[in-house]
Amino acid sequence: MKVNRDVLLASVRKARKACDNSGIAFGASRSDYCLKVEIQDDILSLTGSSSGAMIVADVPGERESDETLESRIVEAERFAAMINILKTDDVYVRLKKEKVEVSDGTMKASIPSWRGAYPKIDWNLEKYKLVPIEHLRDQANQCSHALMRDVGQMLMRSFGISIYKDGSRVIALDGKRIAIRGNGSGEAEKKFAAEGKTLTTLLGVASDAEAYVSDDAIIFKNDTIKAYMPLLDMEYYNIDKVLEEETKLKVNVSKDDLLQKASMALLLGKKEGLLLQVSKGELVVSCRSQTGTMTSPVPADLEGSLEGLRITINPAYLCDALKSIPDERITLELAGKTKPLFIRGDGYCEVILPINNI
Repeated sequence: MKVNRDVLLASVRKARKACDNSGIAFGASRSDYCLKVEIQDDILSLTGSSSGAMIVADVPGERESDETLESRIVEAERFAAMINILKTDDVYVRLKKEKVEVSDGTMKASIPSWRGAYPKIDWNLEKYKLVPIEHLRDQANQCSHALMRDVGQMLMRSFGISIYKDGSRVIALDGKRIAIRGNGSGEAEKKFAAEGKTLTTLLGVASDAEAYVSDDAIIFKNDTIKAYMPLLDMEYYNIDKVLEEETKLKVNVSKDDLLQKASMALLLGKKEGLLLQVSKGELVVSCRSQTGTMTSPVPADLEGSLEGLRITINPAYLCDALKSIPDERITLELAGKTKPLFIRGDGYCEVILPINNI
Protein backbone atom coordinates (compact mmCIF):
# COMPACT_ATOMS: atom_id res chain seq x y z
CA MET A 1 0.00 0.00 0.00
CA LYS A 2 1.24 3.46 -0.91
CA VAL A 3 0.92 6.00 1.92
CA ASN A 4 2.26 9.40 2.88
CA ARG A 5 5.45 8.92 4.87
CA ASP A 6 4.85 11.73 7.41
CA VAL A 7 1.26 10.67 8.09
CA LEU A 8 2.40 7.06 8.50
CA LEU A 9 5.19 8.00 10.90
CA ALA A 10 2.86 10.13 13.02
CA SER A 11 0.33 7.28 13.15
CA VAL A 12 3.00 4.73 14.11
CA ARG A 13 4.08 6.95 16.96
CA LYS A 14 0.52 7.33 18.17
CA ALA A 15 -0.19 3.59 18.07
CA ARG A 16 3.11 2.88 19.85
CA LYS A 17 1.92 4.92 22.82
CA ALA A 18 -0.23 1.97 23.86
CA CYS A 19 2.89 -0.21 23.85
CA ASP A 20 4.86 2.42 25.77
CA ASN A 21 2.36 2.07 28.61
CA SER A 22 2.69 -1.71 28.77
CA GLY A 23 2.82 -3.12 32.24
CA ILE A 24 1.71 0.12 33.87
CA ALA A 25 -1.71 -1.11 34.83
CA PHE A 26 -1.99 -4.85 34.56
CA GLY A 27 1.32 -6.42 33.47
CA ALA A 28 2.92 -7.01 30.10
CA SER A 29 2.76 -9.61 27.36
CA ARG A 30 4.54 -10.05 24.02
CA SER A 31 1.87 -8.08 22.13
CA ASP A 32 2.59 -5.08 24.41
CA TYR A 33 5.74 -4.40 22.38
CA CYS A 34 4.29 -4.95 18.92
CA LEU A 35 2.06 -3.31 16.34
CA LYS A 36 -0.63 -4.94 14.28
CA VAL A 37 -0.38 -3.71 10.67
CA GLU A 38 -3.64 -4.21 8.80
CA ILE A 39 -4.92 -3.26 5.33
CA GLN A 40 -8.65 -2.70 4.90
CA ASP A 41 -9.76 -1.29 1.55
CA ASP A 42 -7.73 1.91 1.16
CA ILE A 43 -6.83 2.26 4.84
CA LEU A 44 -3.65 1.09 6.55
CA SER A 45 -4.49 0.55 10.23
CA LEU A 46 -1.87 0.42 12.95
CA THR A 47 -2.87 -1.05 16.30
CA GLY A 48 -0.88 -0.84 19.50
CA SER A 49 -2.19 -2.80 22.44
CA SER A 50 -1.34 -3.56 26.04
CA SER A 51 -3.36 -4.85 28.95
CA GLY A 52 -4.16 -1.25 29.88
CA ALA A 53 -5.02 0.35 26.52
CA MET A 54 -5.49 -0.04 22.79
CA ILE A 55 -4.82 2.62 20.14
CA VAL A 56 -5.78 2.26 16.48
CA ALA A 57 -4.43 4.86 14.04
CA ASP A 58 -5.67 4.88 10.43
CA VAL A 59 -3.61 6.03 7.44
CA PRO A 60 -5.36 6.62 4.08
CA GLY A 61 -3.51 5.24 1.07
CA GLU A 62 -3.65 3.53 -2.30
CA ARG A 63 -3.91 -0.24 -2.20
CA GLU A 64 -1.83 -2.21 -4.69
CA SER A 65 -3.69 -4.71 -6.86
CA ASP A 66 -1.56 -7.73 -5.93
CA GLU A 67 -1.94 -7.37 -2.15
CA THR A 68 -3.57 -10.41 -0.57
CA LEU A 69 -2.51 -10.54 3.07
CA GLU A 70 -4.54 -8.19 5.26
CA SER A 71 -2.80 -8.18 8.64
CA ARG A 72 0.54 -8.98 10.27
CA ILE A 73 2.20 -8.25 13.60
CA VAL A 74 5.62 -6.63 13.82
CA GLU A 75 7.99 -5.38 16.49
CA ALA A 76 6.86 -1.82 17.22
CA GLU A 77 10.18 -0.06 17.82
CA ARG A 78 11.96 -1.53 14.81
CA PHE A 79 9.05 -0.81 12.47
CA ALA A 80 8.95 2.81 13.64
CA ALA A 81 12.71 3.17 13.13
CA MET A 82 12.48 1.83 9.55
CA ILE A 83 9.81 4.37 8.62
CA ASN A 84 11.81 7.16 10.24
CA ILE A 85 14.85 6.41 8.05
CA LEU A 86 12.88 6.76 4.81
CA LYS A 87 12.81 10.36 3.55
CA THR A 88 10.58 10.36 0.45
CA ASP A 89 7.09 11.90 0.52
CA ASP A 90 5.43 8.54 -0.19
CA VAL A 91 6.41 5.07 0.96
CA TYR A 92 5.14 1.56 0.34
CA VAL A 93 4.14 -0.89 3.05
CA ARG A 94 3.69 -4.49 1.90
CA LEU A 95 2.52 -7.39 4.04
CA LYS A 96 4.31 -10.64 3.21
CA LYS A 97 3.85 -14.14 4.59
CA GLU A 98 6.66 -13.94 7.13
CA LYS A 99 7.71 -10.31 6.93
CA VAL A 100 6.55 -6.72 6.46
CA GLU A 101 8.38 -4.74 3.80
CA VAL A 102 8.78 -0.98 3.53
CA SER A 103 10.14 0.81 0.48
CA ASP A 104 10.71 4.34 -0.82
CA GLY A 105 10.83 3.15 -4.43
CA THR A 106 14.59 2.56 -4.54
CA MET A 107 15.40 0.95 -1.18
CA LYS A 108 13.56 -2.00 0.31
CA ALA A 109 13.81 -3.20 3.88
CA SER A 110 11.84 -5.79 5.81
CA ILE A 111 11.44 -7.16 9.31
CA PRO A 112 9.94 -10.46 10.49
CA SER A 113 6.19 -10.57 10.97
CA TRP A 114 3.74 -13.12 12.26
CA ARG A 115 0.08 -13.82 12.66
CA GLY A 116 -1.57 -13.23 15.97
CA ALA A 117 -4.77 -12.33 17.74
CA TYR A 118 -5.29 -8.99 19.41
CA PRO A 119 -8.08 -8.33 21.91
CA LYS A 120 -11.36 -7.65 20.15
CA ILE A 121 -12.84 -4.31 21.13
CA ASP A 122 -16.49 -3.46 20.55
CA TRP A 123 -16.29 0.10 19.18
CA ASN A 124 -20.09 0.41 19.12
CA LEU A 125 -20.93 3.49 21.16
CA GLU A 126 -24.55 2.66 21.99
CA LYS A 127 -23.78 1.96 25.66
CA TYR A 128 -21.38 4.89 25.96
CA LYS A 129 -22.08 8.46 27.00
CA LEU A 130 -20.46 11.39 25.21
CA VAL A 131 -18.58 13.48 27.76
CA PRO A 132 -16.98 16.93 27.38
CA ILE A 133 -13.19 16.79 27.40
CA GLU A 134 -12.32 20.38 26.48
CA HIS A 135 -10.36 20.84 29.71
CA LEU A 136 -9.88 17.23 30.84
CA ARG A 137 -6.39 16.87 29.36
CA ASP A 138 -5.10 20.03 31.06
CA GLN A 139 -6.73 19.03 34.35
CA ALA A 140 -5.13 15.59 34.27
CA ASN A 141 -1.70 16.98 33.40
CA GLN A 142 -1.91 19.54 36.20
CA CYS A 143 -2.85 16.83 38.72
CA SER A 144 -0.38 14.16 37.60
CA HIS A 145 2.33 15.22 40.09
CA ALA A 146 0.15 13.85 42.92
CA LEU A 147 -0.12 10.34 41.45
CA MET A 148 1.78 7.62 43.31
CA ARG A 149 4.91 6.73 41.34
CA ASP A 150 5.86 3.44 42.95
CA VAL A 151 3.92 0.23 42.68
CA GLY A 152 1.28 0.49 45.36
CA GLN A 153 -2.45 0.85 45.67
CA MET A 154 -3.98 1.10 42.21
CA LEU A 155 -6.27 3.98 43.19
CA MET A 156 -3.27 6.07 44.24
CA ARG A 157 -1.85 5.61 40.74
CA SER A 158 -5.18 6.66 39.25
CA PHE A 159 -7.34 9.70 38.65
CA GLY A 160 -10.77 10.11 40.17
CA ILE A 161 -12.90 11.90 37.56
CA SER A 162 -16.34 13.48 37.85
CA ILE A 163 -18.23 14.70 34.78
CA TYR A 164 -20.82 17.47 35.16
CA LYS A 165 -23.12 19.18 32.70
CA ASP A 166 -20.95 22.28 32.78
CA GLY A 167 -17.48 20.84 33.35
CA SER A 168 -15.31 18.17 34.89
CA ARG A 169 -13.20 17.59 38.00
CA VAL A 170 -10.01 15.51 38.28
CA ILE A 171 -8.45 14.30 41.54
CA ALA A 172 -5.08 12.65 42.17
CA LEU A 173 -3.58 11.70 45.53
CA ASP A 174 -0.73 9.60 46.89
CA GLY A 175 -1.55 9.58 50.61
CA LYS A 176 0.62 12.61 51.39
CA ARG A 177 -0.91 15.19 49.07
CA ILE A 178 -3.98 15.81 46.92
CA ALA A 179 -4.30 17.70 43.64
CA ILE A 180 -7.70 18.79 42.32
CA ARG A 181 -8.51 20.58 39.08
CA GLY A 182 -11.83 21.72 37.65
CA ASN A 183 -15.31 21.89 39.10
CA GLY A 184 -18.95 21.58 38.18
CA SER A 185 -22.35 22.48 39.51
CA GLY A 186 -25.01 20.06 40.72
CA GLU A 187 -24.69 16.30 40.85
CA ALA A 188 -22.05 14.60 38.76
CA GLU A 189 -23.45 12.83 35.71
CA LYS A 190 -20.60 10.31 35.73
CA LYS A 191 -17.89 9.30 38.17
CA PHE A 192 -15.06 6.89 37.41
CA ALA A 193 -11.47 6.00 38.21
CA ALA A 194 -8.80 5.53 35.52
CA GLU A 195 -5.13 4.56 35.74
CA GLY A 196 -3.23 7.84 35.63
CA LYS A 197 -0.31 7.41 33.24
CA THR A 198 -2.36 5.55 30.63
CA LEU A 199 -5.20 8.09 30.68
CA THR A 200 -2.76 11.00 30.38
CA THR A 201 -1.17 9.28 27.36
CA LEU A 202 -4.50 8.71 25.62
CA LEU A 203 -5.63 12.28 26.27
CA GLY A 204 -2.47 13.45 24.51
CA VAL A 205 -2.69 11.03 21.58
CA ALA A 206 -6.41 11.66 20.99
CA SER A 207 -6.46 15.34 21.91
CA ASP A 208 -8.86 16.28 19.09
CA ALA A 209 -11.13 13.24 19.46
CA GLU A 210 -14.42 12.94 21.27
CA ALA A 211 -14.61 10.94 24.50
CA TYR A 212 -17.23 8.37 25.39
CA VAL A 213 -17.59 6.70 28.80
CA SER A 214 -19.44 3.56 29.85
CA ASP A 215 -19.52 1.78 33.20
CA ASP A 216 -16.32 -0.10 32.44
CA ALA A 217 -14.35 1.74 29.73
CA ILE A 218 -13.55 5.02 28.03
CA ILE A 219 -13.21 5.41 24.26
CA PHE A 220 -11.66 8.29 22.31
CA LYS A 221 -12.65 8.40 18.66
CA ASN A 222 -12.45 10.53 15.51
CA ASP A 223 -11.97 9.84 11.79
CA THR A 224 -8.33 8.74 12.06
CA ILE A 225 -7.82 7.41 15.58
CA LYS A 226 -9.56 5.21 18.12
CA ALA A 227 -8.35 4.59 21.65
CA TYR A 228 -9.77 2.29 24.30
CA MET A 229 -9.01 2.05 28.00
CA PRO A 230 -10.70 -0.07 30.69
CA LEU A 231 -11.79 1.77 33.82
CA LEU A 232 -11.05 0.53 37.31
CA ASP A 233 -13.73 -1.62 38.87
CA MET A 234 -13.61 0.29 42.14
CA GLU A 235 -14.89 3.54 43.62
CA TYR A 236 -12.47 6.43 44.07
CA TYR A 237 -11.63 7.90 47.45
CA ASN A 238 -14.11 10.27 49.12
CA ILE A 239 -12.10 13.35 50.08
CA ASP A 240 -15.00 15.58 51.14
CA LYS A 241 -14.02 15.57 54.83
CA VAL A 242 -10.48 16.68 54.00
CA LEU A 243 -11.74 19.57 51.89
CA GLU A 244 -14.17 20.64 54.63
CA GLU A 245 -11.30 21.27 57.06
CA GLU A 246 -11.82 24.74 58.55
CA THR A 247 -8.81 26.98 58.02
CA LYS A 248 -8.02 29.92 60.30
CA LEU A 249 -5.34 31.82 58.41
CA LYS A 250 -4.89 32.82 54.77
CA VAL A 251 -1.45 33.85 53.50
CA ASN A 252 -1.33 35.50 50.07
CA VAL A 253 2.13 35.54 48.45
CA SER A 254 3.89 35.73 45.10
CA LYS A 255 3.98 32.24 43.60
CA ASP A 256 7.35 32.74 41.92
CA ASP A 257 8.89 34.15 45.11
CA LEU A 258 7.73 31.18 47.17
CA LEU A 259 8.73 28.71 44.44
CA GLN A 260 12.27 30.12 44.40
CA LYS A 261 12.60 29.60 48.16
CA ALA A 262 11.07 26.12 48.03
CA SER A 263 13.43 25.13 45.20
CA MET A 264 16.43 26.16 47.26
CA ALA A 265 15.14 24.16 50.23
CA LEU A 266 14.64 21.14 47.98
CA LEU A 267 18.26 21.42 46.84
CA LEU A 268 19.57 21.63 50.40
CA GLY A 269 17.49 19.00 52.12
CA LYS A 270 14.28 17.22 51.14
CA LYS A 271 14.11 14.90 54.15
CA GLU A 272 14.51 17.65 56.72
CA GLY A 273 11.61 19.55 55.21
CA LEU A 274 10.72 23.17 54.54
CA LEU A 275 9.70 25.25 57.56
CA LEU A 276 7.04 27.90 56.99
CA GLN A 277 6.63 30.41 59.80
CA VAL A 278 4.00 33.13 59.73
CA SER A 279 4.92 36.51 61.20
CA LYS A 280 3.59 40.02 60.80
CA GLY A 281 3.44 40.90 57.12
CA GLU A 282 5.59 38.02 55.89
CA LEU A 283 6.06 34.29 55.55
CA VAL A 284 9.50 33.18 56.67
CA VAL A 285 10.78 30.19 54.69
CA SER A 286 13.72 28.21 56.05
CA CYS A 287 15.45 24.84 56.05
CA ARG A 288 18.38 23.31 57.88
CA SER A 289 20.18 20.12 56.86
CA GLN A 290 23.62 18.53 56.74
CA THR A 291 24.14 19.96 53.27
CA GLY A 292 23.26 23.56 54.07
CA THR A 293 20.86 26.11 55.50
CA MET A 294 18.54 28.75 54.09
CA THR A 295 16.28 31.44 55.59
CA SER A 296 14.34 33.99 53.60
CA PRO A 297 11.23 36.12 54.16
CA VAL A 298 8.43 36.25 51.58
CA PRO A 299 6.22 39.36 51.72
CA ALA A 300 2.67 38.26 52.49
CA ASP A 301 -0.84 39.56 53.03
CA LEU A 302 -2.36 37.84 56.07
CA GLU A 303 -6.01 37.27 56.82
CA GLY A 304 -7.13 35.57 60.04
CA SER A 305 -5.46 34.39 63.22
CA LEU A 306 -2.64 31.92 64.00
CA GLU A 307 0.15 34.47 63.56
CA GLY A 308 3.40 32.81 64.60
CA LEU A 309 2.30 29.42 63.24
CA ARG A 310 5.09 27.05 62.20
CA ILE A 311 4.48 24.17 59.80
CA THR A 312 6.98 21.85 58.12
CA ILE A 313 6.23 20.34 54.71
CA ASN A 314 8.04 18.44 51.98
CA PRO A 315 9.59 21.08 49.65
CA ALA A 316 9.23 18.77 46.64
CA TYR A 317 5.47 18.63 47.13
CA LEU A 318 5.24 22.40 47.39
CA CYS A 319 7.37 22.86 44.25
CA ASP A 320 5.20 20.40 42.31
CA ALA A 321 2.04 22.19 43.37
CA LEU A 322 3.31 25.68 42.59
CA LYS A 323 4.63 24.67 39.15
CA SER A 324 1.19 23.37 38.20
CA ILE A 325 -0.67 26.57 39.16
CA PRO A 326 -0.99 29.36 36.54
CA ASP A 327 -1.74 32.23 38.95
CA GLU A 328 0.93 34.81 39.74
CA ARG A 329 -0.21 35.07 43.36
CA ILE A 330 -1.44 32.17 45.44
CA THR A 331 -3.14 31.82 48.82
CA LEU A 332 -1.96 29.36 51.45
CA GLU A 333 -4.67 28.33 53.91
CA LEU A 334 -3.63 27.01 57.32
CA ALA A 335 -5.53 25.41 60.19
CA GLY A 336 -2.67 24.42 62.53
CA LYS A 337 0.81 22.92 62.55
CA THR A 338 -0.52 19.34 62.38
CA LYS A 339 -3.27 20.14 59.87
CA PRO A 340 -3.02 20.04 56.07
CA LEU A 341 -1.80 23.03 54.09
CA PHE A 342 -4.27 24.13 51.40
CA ILE A 343 -3.56 26.14 48.25
CA ARG A 344 -6.88 27.09 46.70
CA GLY A 345 -7.85 29.22 43.73
CA ASP A 346 -10.20 29.38 40.77
CA GLY A 347 -10.48 25.83 39.47
CA TYR A 348 -7.71 24.28 41.57
CA CYS A 349 -6.91 23.00 45.04
CA GLU A 350 -3.69 21.52 46.40
CA VAL A 351 -3.51 19.78 49.78
CA ILE A 352 -0.17 18.94 51.43
CA LEU A 353 0.16 17.11 54.74
CA PRO A 354 2.81 18.40 57.15
CA ILE A 355 5.81 16.16 57.66
CA ASN A 356 4.99 15.55 61.32
CA ASN A 357 1.61 14.21 60.25
CA ILE A 358 2.79 11.78 57.52
